[in-house]
Amino acid sequence: MKLQKLDRRYDGNDRFTHRVEFYGQDRVPQWIKTRNWLWTQFGASSELCFARPHYFDGEQPKWAWDSEKSSVYLIDEALAMFLLKWESWK
Repeated sequence: MKLQKLDRRYDGNDRFTHRVEFYGQDRVPQWIKTRNWLWTQFGASSELCFARPHYFDGEQPKWAWDSEKSSVYLIDEALAMFLLKWESWK
């Protein structure tokens, strides 16, 4: 897993603060487990390109995913909760 703070060089930096990328042989199961947990904790989201307020009744989703990169994008609140949960999954 690689945690990256987003700046202007990265997609989604206008809506999210961090990206978590999953690597290695077990990246897909980890990515799916993370997506399922985020959905349970923070509600529905979508692919990064659709994670905009006008698709979610005017509210910005707290997280999104990118299928091509096996990544999730998070805002600060979701990031803090994810990092705590990640420690228990290790």
